[in-house]
Amino acid sequence: MPNDVPDSYWKALMHFAQQVGAEDEVNRSPARLMNPEDQQWLQEAMSQLIKDTDPVLRMKKELEKLSKIDFYSPTEEEIDRGVEALSMIEELACDVDVACDFFKVGGLRMLAPLIASPAAPFRTQAAAVVGQLCQNNPDAQTQILDAKMLPLLLESVVNDADGEVKAKALYGVSCLVRGNERGSAEFRGLNGFDYLVRAVQCDPDNQRLVTKSAFLTAQLARQEENKAGIADHLAALLLLLPSDHQGSEHVIDALAEILTHPSDLTSTDQLALINFLEERIKSTDLHEDERRPVEKLLKILNADHE
Repeated sequence: MPNDVPDSYWKALMHFAQQVGAEDEVNRSPARLMNPEDQQWLQEAMSQLIKDTDPVLRMKKELEKLSKIDFYSPTEEEIDRGVEALSMIEELACDVDVACDFFKVGGLRMLAPLIASPAAPFRTQAAAVVGQLCQNNPDAQTQILDAKMLPLLLESVVNDADGEVKAKALYGVSCLVRGNERGSAEFRGLNGFDYLVRAVQCDPDNQRLVTKSAFLTAQLARQEENKAGIADHLAALLLLLPSDHQGSEHVIDALAEILTHPSDLTSTDQLALINFLEERIKSTDLHEDERRPVEKLLKILNADHE
């Protein structure tokens, strides 16, 4: 049978055998040629080992499973098989090199149909795969952006009927745009901050979505070079949160860094914002480092209302 085992695997096996042989003083025996039957058995065993453990081959295997599924009208059994395959792809993509191989073996073409599938489990897991692929991976971020996935993810964050899909889509957005200059520019061009504010407006009871939206808004606001309009987005989001919400701390910190004068807020009800901040500062649970940005904002805002 043809030798489909790469040389690197044979070298690793030889190195292992030499190590074991050197350490085994009792059972050591002279080296000898293997007979044809043993050679065939070892070849088949090594081939099977590669199929079971080589991450690229495993990625191809999972993608092949997905290629046999109708994403638009799947059966329950197909949904189970598809989610299992996507979960394995997400796990494999933790390795940056393997994540890049995902694109080389044709995985990208399946993502948009999966995110558009009527099956929520497919949409959830596909968004999770996007996030894992893009995490700290500029090459993957470029390919996902080229495929116009950012608008699809932003639409899912706001308009998907499933709360878990929204949260995973937001995770995908976060991994795609944080620290990525092109991703941040496209996010801004798509009015991405509006999407994050609307996500909280539309689903205020989805605490994971609300908290992550607040955190991401604050992070992206800080990395924006053009701060025009950013203060209003932060303030709009802040006014949607309870004053004691854990996500409000991130937004307040970012707003305190950006706001220099009340005129920076062009579409915000400043009195409502002052009331929010005054309510928050009444909390006895605030630490000093949490209290300082609130006091700073109140000083800026009250200067225009004295």
